[in-house]
Amino acid sequence: MKWWDYIISAISAVGTIFSLIGAYKSNVYYQNSKQLTIYANTNSAFIESQKIITTLTEMLKLGNRIQSKNLQFLLRPRRQLHKL
Repeated sequence: MKWWDYIISAISAVGTIFSLIGAYKSNVYYQNSKQLTIYANTNSAFIESQKIITTLTEMLKLGNRIQSKNLQFLLRPRRQLHKL
């Protein structure tokens, strides 16, 4: 083997090491990204559920106010009509 064969082999080995390190970092990034995506989807579903619950609570409050006003109207004593 000539001296340039050793230099080319060393460059190839260094390139392989850097490639392995890059692949490992890429895999770690992919795993973290996947977990973040799952968290984001779960969080958005939670926020939408909270909005639905808030809306339904407001509708129930409004319904109770209307119902209580109707009951007060029905339970109010009726005026007696004066006979002429």
